[in-house]
Amino acid sequence: MKKTILIPLMILILALPAGCGTGKNDNAVARFKGGSLTKEDLAAHQGLMKKSRTFRDRPDQLTPEFVFDHALNMEMIIAKGLDEKLHLDPQIRARLHEFMSGLFLDIMKTSLVPEIKKEEFTEAELRRFYEDHKDSYKNPADNGNPYAFEEREAYIRNDLLYARYREAWARTYEELRKEFKVEIHEKNLEAFRKSLENKEPQS
Repeated sequence: MKKTILIPLMILILALPAGCGTGKNDNAVARFKGGSLTKEDLAAHQGLMKKSRTFRDRPDQLTPEFVFDHALNMEMIIAKGLDEKLHLDPQIRARLHEFMSGLFLDIMKTSLVPEIKKEEFTEAELRRFYEDHKDSYKNPADNGNPYAFEEREAYIRNDLLYARYREAWARTYEELRKEFKVEIHEKNLEAFRKSLENKEPQS
């Protein structure tokens, strides 16, 4: 990510009801209205700080006291933002969810869609894909006739890989929608469509 490594952590915490944790916790180092900061939180926070550009060349600065103050100050900013209901603003929610989905996807992607190895594609699979997509392999130097299979086999293998991933992700998203019982309210969705259609094109 272009931001420092602390940003995803802050974004994730912002989306929680409050703080790093709620309720009683025997490992809590500090408690505050709506949350707490635990020893495990501090250890994770220190690990992120070590990897950040800000502190990578200054490990001596990451004393226990400094890490605690840094983490608690961060929590106080988050607690104040939550108290002012900033996380309920649609513009802010969109930014939070963009970061969260990227972070979660990076963690879960191989469990959601296992790796597909293009080396395992058979020649029959490649040729079938080639025949079904010949229009994608036209040779402009030969009046638009398709390249021979052998001339484009490496490209075909990559294209089949991308197609298989697209299909796998489409199935995964459909399964997730069923798992979380998505209900689409067509009336509101149609109102959103019309609001975009009615907007004047930007110059």
